[in-house]
Amino acid sequence: MSASDGVRSEPFRDARVARAVSAAVHTNARHADPEQFNTVIGLDLSRFGAQDLSGIERLANLEALHAAGCDIRELEPVTSLVRLTDVDLSGNGRLIDVTALRGLTRLRRLNLSRTGASSLSSLSAPSRLQFLYLEQTPVRDVTVVDRLSELLVLSLAHTPVTDISPLRSADRLVELDLSYTDVADISPLARLPWLHLLNLEGTRVTDVTELERAGRIGIRMPDGSHRGKTTARIRRAARLGAVGGRE
Repeated sequence: MSASDGVRSEPFRDARVARAVSAAVHTNARHADPEQFNTVIGLDLSRFGAQDLSGIERLANLEALHAAGCDIRELEPVTSLVRLTDVDLSGNGRLIDVTALRGLTRLRRLNLSRTGASSLSSLSAPSRLQFLYLEQTPVRDVTVVDRLSELLVLSLAHTPVTDISPLRSADRLVELDLSYTDVADISPLARLPWLHLLNLEGTRVTDVTELERAGRIGIRMPDGSHRGKTTARIRRAARLGAVGGRE
């Protein structure tokens, strides 16, 4: 049946995405108009198990996309969603190519944990990125951090990363998780002024003396023990200080 017969085509290829959007606009997505789509600023696909994001580009004002634990493999539909600030794609194990994120320059939080993403070159553009989670990914090269000047929190837990020298310039970093990596040399972290929480459990690090001298850092050691002390208040204060009073 054609559009001339008064029946609209399906705006979303994946019925699970359509259900999530329907819940967001409080009406069947098939009958929603552009104005209704424009009211959606947050979309949670996690409980729907989405696979195909085709049609999501209709949500032009989308700021938060949560799609943890889905089976998404292609991100091209998000390319035009330039208002996105928060994207959670964790647990999409067959997602490898994240180049579609290149133009999302407003991104502040990105979770790619437990995906197949191995290259972070596309993240050089989102210079506003503050929270980056890469646990259990095949990422080895973190040179992109050189260009993430506002980064506050970085997790590289359970990755094959060994060289963290690019973190030397991450001078706003507050929290860093290197647990269960093969990192042995943490000297690049010595001059990071706001680093307050560091997880080294399961690493090959043997000497933390230089970091301990700063007297402000809480460290989870390779054997699981703790050095130093930190609290939620200190963590929040560190984040605020690192962003010049903005959170």
